[in-house]
Amino acid sequence: MSDMNHCTGSLPRHLQVFVRRRFIEDSVMPGEPQMTRAIWFGLVSQPSRAWGCTVVLEYGAIYRNLPLHAIAFKEDAPDIELHECQHWDCYGYGWSSCIYPYLDGQKMICKSGGGEKNGHYLFSVQPIGDGWSRIPEQSKEFTFIETEDGNLVAQPTDRTLVADRSFTDTDLVVWPTWLRRQTEEWSVE
Repeated sequence: MSDMNHCTGSLPRHLQVFVRRRFIEDSVMPGEPQMTRAIWFGLVSQPSRAWGCTVVLEYGAIYRNLPLHAIAFKEDAPDIELHECQHWDCYGYGWSSCIYPYLDGQKMICKSGGGEKNGHYLFSVQPIGDGWSRIPEQSKEFTFIETEDGNLVAQPTDRTLVADRSFTDTDLVVWPTWLRRQTEEWSVE
């Protein structure tokens, strides 16, 4: 969890990943491995920028603020563009993360770029302390998902569906466009 005065913080759990070497090295020769192993342990949020990932590389170096499309969960994951990973830039510096036990490992379907991707839930991040998150209809929570093709995406909840075979209808994907945005603030005093 992050202190809302800081842009960096820890993930709810570290994850073994691969980093596309073109994001961290000046030149990667054809025929050389295109990925290097890493442990992803941190996240960076800065206004009007994409989420940044902080990793320790397999040779011990810490590398900060990698974009989501630099990270993969499979060594042979296809390249992906940043706009396929994340729909909105970060709103501010403050955020909090959690793993919802019900969602942990659940199959997810998300809108990504111009299409849909299947994957599995990793964790959620809630922006806090910024002007957007204080407005109910603008408040977003990002769901971080490992896609089946081995990439990483972080989409807001209105671009993700849970595919719980014991509860949801997973045979037909219908995006619930009839749900209204929350526009009210509720208080008992």
